[in-house]
Amino acid sequence: ESWGLIPLLQSPAELEAALDAHSRLWFVLDTMRWQRNYSPEFRTLVWQRLVPVSFQRKVLVFRSDPEPLSPAAHQLNEVDFGGQVGLVSTELEKIEVQPGDSLRLAFNWQAQVPLMQDYSVFVHVDDAEGETLALADAGATGGVFPMYEWQPGDLIVDRRVVVLPADLPPGRYRLNVGLYSPDTLERLPVVAGGDPVARQATAAFFWVGERPAVPPPLYPMAAGFGGQICLQGY
Repeated sequence: ESWGLIPLLQSPAELEAALDAHSRLWFVLDTMRWQRNYSPEFRTLVWQRLVPVSFQRKVLVFRSDPEPLSPAAHQLNEVDFGGQVGLVSTELEKIEVQPGDSLRLAFNWQAQVPLMQDYSVFVHVDDAEGETLALADAGATGGVFPMYEWQPGDLIVDRRVVVLPADLPPGRYRLNVGLYSPDTLERLPVVAGGDPVARQATAAFFWVGERPAVPPPLYPMAAGFGGQICLQGY
């Protein structure tokens, strides 16, 4: 009855302005109109600035992120899992943490083809020897929006938190990520951008404890490349 009083937001600029003007914003619509009425740029912005909180009877509910991620690192991945799902990039809130900290991160996924089932995501914190010291397995988007509802090409932001052990030794660690069927536990193969044997990919690196200083090069030199990059040594 009051539909005519609700302003219609259709451009990314209008959505940005609304998000900046209001401390809490809800976005509710069915998946048919989600694809039909909004551009890919608008849908990407929704995933980047809002969090999915419900999906029932083909209706998606987003809410503005109360604690938006301010990434200290953005890692381009371009990993192809089985020709079905691509890991586009990974964002880390911090690249230097302490034992016992909670590491906040976001994976940016894309369906490459219409998916027939939902997959779970595993995240392993591995040391230099490949030993897994912490893990976080869960469905993408917290299990709210199943993968078989994803439209190919849409960017899906998957926020999650990895709790690090309190006794984690100082050093450099890698985040290894992969997909598997929750029914059979079989991992999706890695076609490109990762380890085809282990069926996983390194999404990002981070440091625990004080980061060591970079030692000076053994053989100093100064070679400029196009005024953009300088090789200082090797």
